Amino acid sequence: MTRRPLPAWPRFVALTVLGAALTAADHQAAIDARAQQCAEQGIATLKGSNPGIPWLALWHLRRGEKEQGLKVLYKLLDDTKPESQGHPFLSYVLAHIWLHYGKLYDAPHAAKWLELARTRGAYSYNLVPFPSNYATTNLRMTGSATWYLNSVGLGLDKMPAAIIPKEDPTRVEYLRDAITRIGRTGMPEFASRPYGVYNMVPLMCLAEQTADQDLAQRAGVVYEAFLACAAATWLQGHWVAATGRSYGDLLSQGTNSSINFLWTYFGGLPNDGRGPGLAAGAMAYRPPNYVVDVATRRDEPYVATSRVSWVKEGDPGIVLNPTGFLQYSYLNRSYGVYSQITEPNTRLQEQQIFPPGVMWLDPTGNTSCLWVTVPASARAHTHGSPELGQEWVQHEGALLLVAKPLPGETSPLLKGLVPGNKEALIDDAAKDGRIYLAYPGVLIALTAAKPFTWDPKEVYDLRDQPKPRKATDTRPADGCFRITDGPLVMAYDTLRPDQAQGATPAERLAWFRDQIRTKTKLTASEGSGTYQALNGHALQRTVGQRAHVDGQPVDIQGRPFLANPWMDQPYQPDPKAPCTLTVSIDGKTHLYDLQNYRISHHDGPARPTHLTASAASRKVSLRWTPGPGQPTGYVVRRATGDGAATDVATVTTATWDDTTVQDGTAYRYEVAARNAGGTSPAGVPVTVTPGAHVPAQPTGLATTVSDGRVDLAWQAVPGATGYTVGRAVTPGGPYQTIATVTGTTATDTTATNHRTWWYVVSATANGSTGGTSAEAAALPCAPLLPAPAGVQVTRTTQTIDGKTLPGMRITWKAVPGAQHYNLKLSRTLRSLYIIRGSVTEPSWFISDDLALSQGLFLRITAVNATGEGEPCEGFELPAVKPPKPGEAAKTED
Repeated sequence: MTRRPLPAWPRFVALTVLGAALTAADHQAAIDARAQQCAEQGIATLKGSNPGIPWLALWHLRRGEKEQGLKVLYKLLDDTKPESQGHPFLSYVLAHIWLHYGKLYDAPHAAKWLELARTRGAYSYNLVPFPSNYATTNLRMTGSATWYLNSVGLGLDKMPAAIIPKEDPTRVEYLRDAITRIGRTGMPEFASRPYGVYNMVPLMCLAEQTADQDLAQRAGVVYEAFLACAAATWLQGHWVAATGRSYGDLLSQGTNSSINFLWTYFGGLPNDGRGPGLAAGAMAYRPPNYVVDVATRRDEPYVATSRVSWVKEGDPGIVLNPTGFLQYSYLNRSYGVYSQITEPNTRLQEQQIFPPGVMWLDPTGNTSCLWVTVPASARAHTHGSPELGQEWVQHEGALLLVAKPLPGETSPLLKGLVPGNKEALIDDAAKDGRIYLAYPGVLIALTAAKPFTWDPKEVYDLRDQPKPRKATDTRPADGCFRITDGPLVMAYDTLRPDQAQGATPAERLAWFRDQIRTKTKLTASEGSGTYQALNGHALQRTVGQRAHVDGQPVDIQGRPFLANPWMDQPYQPDPKAPCTLTVSIDGKTHLYDLQNYRISHHDGPARPTHLTASAASRKVSLRWTPGPGQPTGYVVRRATGDGAATDVATVTTATWDDTTVQDGTAYRYEVAARNAGGTSPAGVPVTVTPGAHVPAQPTGLATTVSDGRVDLAWQAVPGATGYTVGRAVTPGGPYQTIATVTGTTATDTTATNHRTWWYVVSATANGSTGGTSAEAAALPCAPLLPAPAGVQVTRTTQTIDGKTLPGMRITWKAVPGAQHYNLKLSRTLRSLYIIRGSVTEPSWFISDDLALSQGLFLRITAVNATGEGEPCEGFELPAVKPPKPGEAAKTED
């Protein structure tokens, strides 16, 4: 294929601010080369209704290759049936192409597109009433984007009138709200191998439409902020992050969906990049060099964490990932370990994942992802196997997994995939429950709670059945182990091969084995485990309790939303409060304003945060937290009264004591960070008055939350006669005084729910106020609704659209405060429950054509503005046998 330059074409509106100066490396030519490779691969392989085909058409059209582009597009339109066109992974791209190139269509194909666009299926069934509108987040994003783009490109008068939403008819308000939540609380299905890309790519389409400049600006800024977040967990072809939804067969190194997509931007191991990779190449957007730099800097090991909490806020179709949910990724030069850590009793979305695992670099392209999971006995609602009932704790390259009890499961077990391309293996499973593995990029030790046996050549499919090896499969044979005898506890430990002693993989693995046997220890009981890891840290997890590292609980609520060596973003879900993602690399800092949707830049590292001051007689002690960007020093500035702050010190540590102050004078301090790139703006200032009797700063500030209320408590300060409580909407202040008390407790009843507030306390004695305490965060919320009770099932009939249908009437006791109820069905008691209905009254009719011979299980939840309440215990609906010909189904009153 002959390459042609990109024509002038509407780019992201946001790119007017994304055009940052080039950093040390210019990656744009490499990105374009990978995009070209994706297109060439697509021309050779894409057939049928593959979701990559419309991107291939766009690739040609973007380059002025009208004939080729329309040929690809017309064949897709000709082959697509109206009744099946609703495939959401096609329709939003087709709507995007029509919006920009509709004038090129001939009359028959313009009519064909209009016919397809008028079908309900084009919008993923998410605009119509329950029970037909069940949709995962990717379907809601693709369906809503399709609806909006068609409302612009075709007009609402051409849309299917029966499903036009009465409120928000163009779906633009839904999209604007969804983009806001993505920027502040994470991309839904982050790192999902099959589906994450369909939450991401619609943002590009929205950013390139020009009908709504505000929507385009939001979509462009949030899209790039997401890419920056993903870049920190990219390892040359692997996305080393746990996912809320994925399949075991798509977790290995390979050319699939979201991996292809990021590969086009970030590169790495060989990949064909087709399908979603072509989407990244066909669009006008290219990530700035500094984002790509983040994805390629792997000189030193590091940890990347993020809090996942995309809440539904009353929308019954958006699955809840609660705030007590932390993604943890440890990346080394040649491998990464990933998992999730949860607060006790955190209600995770019903999972379809293999969360904890190890990924490593293998240039041969063989399977290079090892995982262990607790599979449920049933299949998920799409291909793949749901998993339930496990909790984890990770510290760097060590990880501990503990299984929960699984009521209703006939054979609870641990199941692990061991890739076959190992360079060496030591199988001590039957001896002491340990397996040692050497791969091209990593050494792995797996330690079970007790000895077990396994066959390295046996593998199990997604239904957990023995899977025969295909005669045509030339890859090294993967293997599986299954542990059915508890305690169901397992530890991972890892090391880079070049950190072990020995000349060959076998010698290095033997040395690694000796280290593991002498320096590590796993202690386990049912539902609990403690692992002394090779890195010297102790990992402990008990089902229903907090994860602990070195005896200290892992505090998820106190962590920022996003943190790694280059990035920081406070946890701030409130759309009305300021929120900024800071990306700092190579002496420059880039600020993503996720409230006003602008991007700004400055030389130097990010500004320091959490500046605190404590005072004594003729002395003020300052402490602060460094931001990302590798600061090499700090400038301390001081002012009195309303005067301008001037430089008073230059230091290399995040502390400084000012001994040049006078008692009784109020001083205002601010600190800026600096490195070879320049000096940052100053952080939030603090004011303090030194004196002979200035009290110490309070310690032990803790918060307890309830509905619209935050209770605070702290340790008493000797000599203090009172305390001042300050509150801020962003970490580090500025703080507004909300209470002055004489005791060591205070209550804030003005804190609104579902918004994070930051608190500090200072003590007063003899007319002087001391420094502020360490900050404490709080997220007040109303209690969840209780589970519905008194569920009854009665055989009956109901007339729907003039047709009398036999079925079952399910009733239950009303839950006070409920706005509506969600009805969820599953194939087994403990597997994935899918929303199949939503009603405002405590009664629901299910027809026999849905329940027929299914043996379905039902759960009911009450929902209000706080969210979805606790589910009632799942129970089995009676199976219905089909009536004999000519015989009506029996009903009961």
